[in-house]
Amino acid sequence: MNLSPRSRVYLLAMSIIDLREELNFPKPPGFPPEVREVFGALRNEVTFLHGIWDTYAQLYGTEDSVAALNGIAPGAFSFLGYVLRHDLFMTICRITDPKQTGKKENLTLERLLHVIKGQSADPRLVSALEEQLKEINSACEPFRVRRNRILGHLDLKTALRTHPEPLPAIERVRIIDVVDRIAKYMNEVLGHYTAAHADFVPLISGPAGNIVHGLREFQRLRKLQYERQIAELHDGSGNVSPGS
Repeated sequence: MNLSPRSRVYLLAMSIIDLREELNFPKPPGFPPEVREVFGALRNEVTFLHGIWDTYAQLYGTEDSVAALNGIAPGAFSFLGYVLRHDLFMTICRITDPKQTGKKENLTLERLLHVIKGQSADPRLVSALEEQLKEINSACEPFRVRRNRILGHLDLKTALRTHPEPLPAIERVRIIDVVDRIAKYMNEVLGHYTAAHADFVPLISGPAGNIVHGLREFQRLRKLQYERQIAELHDGSGNVSPGS
């Protein structure tokens, strides 16, 4: 019997559901309305974070891609890289801020944990989230220092280069670590309530990698055109044509 791809996926899903029932796997409880509301809004922010990082990594993730950008417009792409990093760091800080700042309530990972605790959630889930949140906050400290001194605010001593403590360097590996930890935290919640999993990377039409590819192709064609023009100035023996 020939089945369409859609039918195969449906039957596979049904077989997985049947297997879960045969093995007596506990059925996911589903999101309580209060948790669903906060999780859904926070999921949008986490997806945006992953979108920023994915765009940045496609443009500036390799020496080859950076060379393609610098070969056409080094100043513009250097400025664009600064803007993307600025927004990336600010988004990380917003998501990992405390649930409340003064009288202002914030949509953050801590807010999600607070709402979950209010629903008399499984203590194992709460314990796992508390431990992960502690690790996330520790990993995010360098981002907060930069946010507080040069991004969200402009510290006078930092701006005048008289601050006794240098700004912490934030390498690619730390960014990846924090972004992955945030995704893991969100999936801990998603998996508990729905048994689902998400990678949070948005699917967009026209990813940033297309820019790099287009610039490489432009540089290749420009080089071919230059070589063709040089060849036209020479005859077959390699001598410069008269009048050239």
